[in-house]
Amino acid sequence: MFTPAFTSFKIVNDIIDLKKTDLPKENQCLKIVTTNNSISSRILDVFKIDELHCVFAVIDEESVNKINQFKVKSVFARTNKEGDLLSKVANKIKCEEIKGASNHMKIFLIKSDNNFYVVNSSANPKRSDYVENYTIDNNELLFKLIEACIKAA
Repeated sequence: MFTPAFTSFKIVNDIIDLKKTDLPKENQCLKIVTTNNSISSRILDVFKIDELHCVFAVIDEESVNKINQFKVKSVFARTNKEGDLLSKVANKIKCEEIKGASNHMKIFLIKSDNNFYVVNSSANPKRSDYVENYTIDNNELLFKLIEACIKAA
């Protein structure tokens, strides 16, 4: 079982209001609520990204463009009953591997220097006016567990 050493909480107007200094240290967790989210993929700007894995149900073109600014290792996207991606635009993501399944998770796995961030969110990487929640864990064990689940799917 994974239990973070320390959990902090933050409320921001938009996810772009998050600062690098807010990011959790090793084995810590940050829980965030946005009051007026815009584009959830903009959270990626907060990190220095060495490697990125993306998991989502749907995505828009703007988020594809954002994600393509980084080294994307894998994409795990939602498919319909016929096995087609719900968001055809996901095929435009430049990555080593793209998989599809009956998925509803919204996760970014981010390797950054010696940090292993797991960004879990209610928000798909697309434009949204909804109140959203995010949890950022900095934990190598959790990162590798979710990474293994994606590879096994």
